Amino acid sequence: MINSLFRLLDDSYFPYNMKSKNLDAAVKAAFPELTKKYGKDVEVSLALTMVPNSTATPIQFKQESGLVFGSLDDVSTTVGILCSNSEVKDEEAVTFGMNMMAQANFSMSALTWFPTVDSVIVQNARVKRAHVQLKEQDFNKLFSEMLKDESEAFNAKWVKGWNIANLDPSLALITGLLKNTTMSPYIMDGWMYAGFGMQADLPTGVHELTFIQ
Repeated sequence: MINSLFRLLDDSYFPYNMKSKNLDAAVKAAFPELTKKYGKDVEVSLALTMVPNSTATPIQFKQESGLVFGSLDDVSTTVGILCSNSEVKDEEAVTFGMNMMAQANFSMSALTWFPTVDSVIVQNARVKRAHVQLKEQDFNKLFSEMLKDESEAFNAKWVKGWNIANLDPSLALITGLLKNTTMSPYIMDGWMYAGFGMQADLPTGVHELTFIQ
């Protein structure tokens, strides 16, 4: 099962580093204290870690909601703001604790993968460690809006999907052999289902031959 695989890989994909120009600008706009300490040219990224409490893994496949990251009750999420400038590299400025859940889809059609983030919910966001003094504000709303904007940018980037031919153009030949390839998490909890048909399995036509005497 996919969920079992995620349980084995927990330590290898966390912390997950989030970094983009849009996110950098959003974090610095939300926390102007960062530029006061690290300078206007500071580069910002987020280090995200999810630790399950009672669930088996922080990332699960669920029939009703697809790919689910985190939980509003059974997974603890920490988000660290890392800052870099000419003097420091990925220095922890602030670390937040929260409960976060993101619902996503990762389906395939015609050997093209279509990843989307459908929703992000943040609750109980609070400062756990701070090396920069921050003003009090609604951190739930702040992170919800920030991650929503990042999700929309992600969806826009992959709206046309990602085709296997991007690995090697010659792989495009596979689409001629495998027909109706499909993959979806919306079938059974804990499983990612996939299927395809073979070109050789397609029915052949019947042709009437007429001989001239």
